[in-house]
Amino acid sequence: MKEEVYLINPELEKYATSMSRQQDEVLYRLYRETNLKVLRPRMLTGHLQGLFLEFISKMQQPERILEVGTYTGYGTICLSRGLAANGQTHTIEKNAEVLEYARKYFELEGISQKVVIHNDDALNVLQSLDVKFDLVYIDGEKSEYPAYLRAIKPLVNKGGLIMLDNVLWDGKVLDNNTKEPDTLALQKVNKIIRDDNDFDNFLLPLRDGLMIARKL
Repeated sequence: MKEEVYLINPELEKYATSMSRQQDEVLYRLYRETNLKVLRPRMLTGHLQGLFLEFISKMQQPERILEVGTYTGYGTICLSRGLAANGQTHTIEKNAEVLEYARKYFELEGISQKVVIHNDDALNVLQSLDVKFDLVYIDGEKSEYPAYLRAIKPLVNKGGLIMLDNVLWDGKVLDNNTKEPDTLALQKVNKIIRDDNDFDNFLLPLRDGLMIARKL
């Protein structure tokens, strides 16, 4: 597990969280059970970021959402709360064990019928999809981010949003001499998005960095 590095004052983050809408029962139980029972709970979408994902989704009101990296389903639930009435979320996770938690909480949230779970390697799934998406959230293997982006870009509707998590990687993206594969991949994908004329983008320093790109 990588060392914890705070990109903002942790007390300010606590204050921001305390001044935001509090977790409801489903998300609180999911957060607690993940931290008690699942390896590497730091991978869980946090409360503040979950609220952000929910707000973005509710503003977008997407017909189709794509998520790469379900983990225990916290982010999936937040994103799915903004789905259009007949919308659908496709979420990809290769770890079958964590999907058992996700399925449990999708049922509690009442979204099981709206979520299509792909239990496979993300690139395998992405290359087989024949669906167009309005909102994409990428939180999978960091070394694969450039490959994910290549596969996902043709699947996104005009005006659709792509969000990539952990793009600051505890500040490691500032190291221009790094040889670490995850860091190199994140540096690469950040530059690809910035320099692609098909995207309008900004990098939000929320938690570990969230790249947001709108397809033009």
